[in-house]
Amino acid sequence: MTRAEVNNNGIVRWEPPAIYKSYCTIDVEFFPFDQQLCSMKFGSWTYDGLQVNLVHIFQENAKRSKKNDTEIPAGIDLSDFHQNHEWDILSVPARRRIIPKYDNDVLYPEITFKISIRRKTLFYMCNLIIPCVCLTFLTVLTFFLPSESGEKISLCISILLSLTVFILLPNELIPPTSLVVPLIGKYLIFIIIILTLSISCTIFVLNVHFRSSNTHAIPKWARTLFLKVLPRFLLMKRTKFLSELATNILIEQLILDSIRNSNDDFVKMKKFKSKNPIGAIFKLDEKNLPRNSKKITIPFIYSKNKYTFMLPTNNKKEVLAFIASVHEFIRKKIQDRNIKQEWKQIALVIDRIFFLTFSIACLAGTIALLLQPPTIF
Repeated sequence: MTRAEVNNNGIVRWEPPAIYKSYCTIDVEFFPFDQQLCSMKFGSWTYDGLQVNLVHIFQENAKRSKKNDTEIPAGIDLSDFHQNHEWDILSVPARRRIIPKYDNDVLYPEITFKISIRRKTLFYMCNLIIPCVCLTFLTVLTFFLPSESGEKISLCISILLSLTVFILLPNELIPPTSLVVPLIGKYLIFIIIILTLSISCTIFVLNVHFRSSNTHAIPKWARTLFLKVLPRFLLMKRTKFLSELATNILIEQLILDSIRNSNDDFVKMKKFKSKNPIGAIFKLDEKNLPRNSKKITIPFIYSKNKYTFMLPTNNKKEVLAFIASVHEFIRKKIQDRNIKQEWKQIALVIDRIFFLTFSIACLAGTIALLLQPPTIF
């Protein structure tokens, strides 16, 4: 206990040491960029103003806002205040009020101190906000990764697993409440939605990328839209494919060169024109057909493989049919390759569209959420 100071004018001054603890409702709407307002009210419930008159020490220099109200801007002396590692004090105003009761016969004075504090955000920026923003834009890079790498889905799953760590961190820092969703919680939900959509879009892109002529046919509108129109707007170079005429000429030259470059010349070939859309037809000279069968190795430029065929030599029609079948086989291979390349080109265009779309969405969502709190730093 401390001693009381008694003056000759009847004023007794007593300053007992005390620790006051106040509990106030925490508003976590803008966590971790939140500001809190706590209040402490001092007054007497048993003694009226004639018995106990509460007066602030700086009340004489304060302004009177109303008849019985007095506002004190600096209501608390902060000269002995020690800086806190988590909160900054913004303002500590005080207000003295006189509350009439019992038909204004009894007056009860009270003083309310309001403490406005703001959370320091450096810890949360370095350990929570910046990693989450990096994960958000890392999700966008999955559409920039080539489909041939086979790592698009692995990257998405790795980001999802990393995100679970940051989902658990705010739960330990934020008091549980169902009244409002914290700002960081909204941002984590936004990242999860973006990541879920990116995984779904990546699966769709991979499905398009690995399509072939045996399973899917390219519609005319898709070929026009994704191979002619959109690449111009997306500043992409379109892959050039061989036309039908160029394909037939290439196949014809392959067959001629392969047979002419054989070790043993056994046929003399002459080309003549035909309206057959399959390609070139060859006319053989029956007098130069060998008696035994002949093995011919035909190299394929696109597949870089060599195929060996046994030619029947005692029947002209069978030789012609064989060459026609070889022509059709090579034409089919080139056509399948062109269709696969077109599907890959379509998947690349879709990847670029998703890349731009998700980039804009992530940037807009991040800026919109960070602009909601009253202050960031």
